Amino acid sequence: MIASDVDTAQSLNVLIIEDDEISAEMYSAWIGRDESFSVFMADRLSQANDILARERIDVILTDLNLPDSEGMDTCRSILEKVRTPVVVLTGIGDVKTAQEAMHAGAQDYLVKGEDGRREVLRALRYAIERHGVLERLEASEQRFRDFADVAADWFWEADEHGVFSWVSDRIREKMDAAPERIVGRNLRDLVLVEEDAAGHLENVLEAVQRREPFHHFIYASSLAPGKYFSQSGKSIFAKDGRFSGYRGVGTDCTQQVIAEKVAARVQSMLLTLLDSLPFGLMLFNAEDHLLFANEKVLEILGLPGDAVTYGMEFKDVMRSAGVGIGTREMQETGEKWQPAINDPADALPYLTFAPVSGDPYVIQQIRCADGGILRIVRPERMSGRKAG
Repeated sequence: MIASDVDTAQSLNVLIIEDDEISAEMYSAWIGRDESFSVFMADRLSQANDILARERIDVILTDLNLPDSEGMDTCRSILEKVRTPVVVLTGIGDVKTAQEAMHAGAQDYLVKGEDGRREVLRALRYAIERHGVLERLEASEQRFRDFADVAADWFWEADEHGVFSWVSDRIREKMDAAPERIVGRNLRDLVLVEEDAAGHLENVLEAVQRREPFHHFIYASSLAPGKYFSQSGKSIFAKDGRFSGYRGVGTDCTQQVIAEKVAARVQSMLLTLLDSLPFGLMLFNAEDHLLFANEKVLEILGLPGDAVTYGMEFKDVMRSAGVGIGTREMQETGEKWQPAINDPADALPYLTFAPVSGDPYVIQQIRCADGGILRIVRPERMSGRKAG
């Protein structure tokens, strides 16, 4: 037995719309004897509309032929105004109209003179239950659509050969192409291969051959020059295990790709500039782990490029060069640097070391706003001061 979704903690309000006084009183008596229902009465559509405007109605039981409305017009008028489940009343010879009403959105129908009290109460309860199920289903579908709209610009399906069989209409806005222009093509047809130097397309096509999902494949479009798109696809298998194709999403990532290209160019220019400086420069995070060192530092320390790596502590960088560091009064290594690391402004903002080449160098420490440390390395004769 399936548990009922009807909330019986409070009475359910039933609106009976019936212009025949005897029928109206009969239905009211049948329903009113059940304590879980409260009954409201109307003998015409206009009166029913007034009640619907001011009362919470859980289900409507209505005749289709009223003094101010007839047949399907009655049903359509009610369904257009409220999202309340409707059960229609019909005569023995007018079942066809009642069935039309159900196609239009009514939950059920009852035949006058045939259906008794038990059938009426059952129809009302089932109408409320079915309507509740449909409401939750619609809410769930809307929730999915809301998530999908945020996550993707369009949707697509492909057959077992990787050929697009369906594309949602929103692709017109992004790729400036009608869905019909995409259907019948495969992913390779959409990609500007000249810009796929890293071979990402072949990796995705190999995954498709293996019937595996793929995620965030970014490509330059061959159909929309100057634009970049990202596509992800999920493998779909039938209940019998047979591979039936892909379903997936696509997004316009043009602005993201252009921004990343600009950032990469700026970073490259900045690194070139830093490497061309006539003095050494090292940047460390707040934990004193290396983030960046320019070429001049390696030259001064006499180290190969692979000897200084990301994440090294400053004292380890200096030890790897085999040089003594400290002040003129203190030519020791490692821990003697701790005061300067903790608070360079109050401790040792300037320190010196003598590389193998002989001439002493000064290291200036500058604490950054984020807690990191910038270290500038110059020959002592160019620093403008004596270290220590």
